[in-house]
Amino acid sequence: MRELFDDGMSAECNLRTLDLMELPKLEKIGVMMVNLQELKVRRCPNLENLEEVLGEAENLGTLHISHTARLKTIPKVSEKLKNLHIKSCDEMKEVFSPGMAAERYLQTLDLMELPKLEKIGVMMVSLRVLKVRRCPILKNICPLSDLPKELETLQIQSCNEMKEQSESEANELPKTETA
Repeated sequence: MRELFDDGMSAECNLRTLDLMELPKLEKIGVMMVNLQELKVRRCPNLENLEEVLGEAENLGTLHISHTARLKTIPKVSEKLKNLHIKSCDEMKEVFSPGMAAERYLQTLDLMELPKLEKIGVMMVSLRVLKVRRCPILKNICPLSDLPKELETLQIQSCNEMKEQSESEANELPKTETA
């Protein structure tokens, strides 16, 4: 199956949750889903783009993406996106482009095993949980002084190129629970 839905399916479908798993030939989802609240895409190695499905998903609150090797970035997402989890996307170089709604509304960002991730792209001012694990070429997240004051959990692990912060910068960190 190369395309999940054909172009004739209505964007007004009532689907609220879509969970796609182990679809090795899937290249395209093929429809915009206005009412979608949660999208999980796992082990779909040929899927390159989520723009069609996310473009009109005005109610999307949670997005989980894992083992989707050809996906390089996250397209423009809804202001309602609160939780983003990305794992094992081998070609992902940047999570967001500057000016995206996620910059203002995202509360949880969980990034794991992204071997080509160079930058996150923006710092989210409403972020409460930030986890970055096994992103070997990510050099930094943002200046420590730019971390949101609401940040409750910060976990950074096995990011080999991450620059060390000076002691004075470390003292500027908001008080967080570390894992």
